[in-house]
Amino acid sequence: KVRLKITRQKFENYYNEDSFSEGITIKKKENLIKIQFTDIIYLEADADFIKIFVSSAEHYIIRSTIKEIQQKLPSRLFVRIHNSYIVTISAIKSLTIDSVRLSDAIELPLSRSYKKELVKRLDIYNT
Repeated sequence: KVRLKITRQKFENYYNEDSFSEGITIKKKENLIKIQFTDIIYLEADADFIKIFVSSAEHYIIRSTIKEIQQKLPSRLFVRIHNSYIVTISAIKSLTIDSVRLSDAIELPLSRSYKKELVKRLDIYNT
């Protein structure tokens, strides 16, 4: 039980509301790194780890579930598009029936269960 409390305390220290006001603070080796929300392109879940992509070639890995991280991200900036992906709304360039293309030509899957919310958030109108 003591170990669980320490782990929970570390989680709360790294992922408290203050650290999420402008971005995400993560620990990388001996350093704490602040990733601004505006620098994030998308997040990808892989089991209990999240890859935070800040460019097509650069990403950081944190231990968290996608549900936990989604609750901490500002919904005005981010939207979930798949069980494994959250994207920055401003990075979306186009979408098809089953995929989302981001501003730097990254194409991610779009699940049917999240498509309705995405279309609503983007204020898409038929022409």
